[in-house]
This record gives sequence, C-alpha cells and structure tokens, in this order.
Amino acid sequence: MKTFTLLISFILCTGLAAARPKAFPRFEDFAVTGKFTGQPAPPKLTQPRARRYRSEIRDRVSNGPNFAGHYTLAYWSCSPGCVAFAVVDARTGRLYLHPTLKRINVAGDQDEDVLQFRLDSRLLIVAGARNGKGSGRYFYEWTGRWLRLIRAYDCKFDIEAPPATRCVGNLGGLMAR
Repeated sequence: MKTFTLLISFILCTGLAAARPKAFPRFEDFAVTGKFTGQPAPPKLTQPRARRYRSEIRDRVSNGPNFAGHYTLAYWSCSPGCVAFAVVDARTGRLYLHPTLKRINVAGDQDEDVLQFRLDSRLLIVAGARNGKGSGRYFYEWTGRWLRLIRAYDCKFDIEAPPATRCVGNLGGLMAR
C-alpha cells in the first residue's frame, strides 16, 4: 500500500511540475564574458535595406557595442510606432538583418521598450507586433550569426487594463531590464 501511495504521489507531483509555465528567459541566463573596447569597425552596408537606413546605423555603431559583448544593436524608427533594427559586429563591421523580422510595431498603449537588450547578454526581448501582425513578447538568443527564437508569448494587449496587467495571460508587467 505504501509503495502504491508513493507511486501515485510521484505521478501527481511530476504532472504538476510539467504543467507549470516555464519561467521567462533572463539576461543572466545568456551572459557573455569579455567586452569589445576598441574603435568600432564601420558597418558593411551591403544589403539594400541596410543602405536605406545607413545614417541611423552608422550613428548607433559609432557609440560602440551595446549588445552581446562586441555587437551593436542598431535600431531606428521606420514610421510612427514602428522600430527596425540590425546587429553589427564592432570588430568586423559585418551587419546582420533578420530575414523575416523586418519591423516591430508598438502594440496599443504599450509602456515597455520594444527592444530590450544588454551589453553583457545574448538575449534580445522583442515586445510588440512582429511585422505588424499579432502581439506579444518574443525572446531571441543571438548565436553570433543569427537570432534564434527561444520562446514566444503571443498575447492580446488590453489597453484598458493597468500597465502591470496589460498583456492578457499573466504576461503584463514583464520588465526585463
């Protein structure tokens, strides 16, 4: 009887643990060591989309790395309520544009930054509507060559709700800074 009770308890506990939502990725989970301190290389503006925003990209790159140790996440406004970005290697000037994530639109009365990132982390958090569709918070890991989506929380923003609970589904108030 004890063995049966223990077995049932074990099954119930493991089932409850599996049902819990995964924690939000944290910047600390994607830490980088070493930071570039030299003069940033000029960005290589070989793609048409990058050349269109060359002034904004060059301006951001001139301030030095701000993302994943030796990269600059250069971002600019593509229209009211819209942000686009590129990742530029400060050592080589190589520029990376995401092939499908071309713009992020602010969702409703969003009160958090559309792009959240740190110099000491490979994690990029995108908050808003990707390419004008849907809305939510999307967690990407910078691999050194591309952004890999690691978690997506699609949600419907409720602009009538208080800011801490605005994203329906217990996602509101996620401030990743």
